[in-house]
Amino acid sequence: MLESGGSSTGHYRATTSRANDNAFPNGRGPVPPPLTDHTKGRSPVAPPLTDHTKGRSPVAPPLTDHTKGRSPVAPPLTDHTKGRSPVAPPLTDHTKGRSPVAPPLTDHTKGRSPVAPPLTDHTKGRSPAPSKPVAGR
Repeated sequence: MLESGGSSTGHYRATTSRANDNAFPNGRGPVPPPLTDHTKGRSPVAPPLTDHTKGRSPVAPPLTDHTKGRSPVAPPLTDHTKGRSPVAPPLTDHTKGRSPVAPPLTDHTKGRSPVAPPLTDHTKGRSPAPSKPVAGR
């Protein structure tokens, strides 16, 4: 069986034992090691929360009045029809100079046979494909 060796070269090392042959590999005992104490060098009490209100008034400032210097009434809508006729112009006639009747369809069969040509046989001049032997016969 092959296991990852963990070496920097990335090679594998062969082992002769199965994964669960030894319940305590590397001479370890049944007792797990003690948990790591991450509080070493630290105070057991958390520091006080930072007071972000220092130097500020406990009352929020008044809201800014953005209407100062403006009329409380909205201005009238802009009239975009000034200088224009209230009646729309007539639609453009794109048929001027053209025949009201569509031209006849183009006949693409002129000079051709009305019957399609026979299909081309691409196997002419070639040897037949080699036959494969059938197994079991």
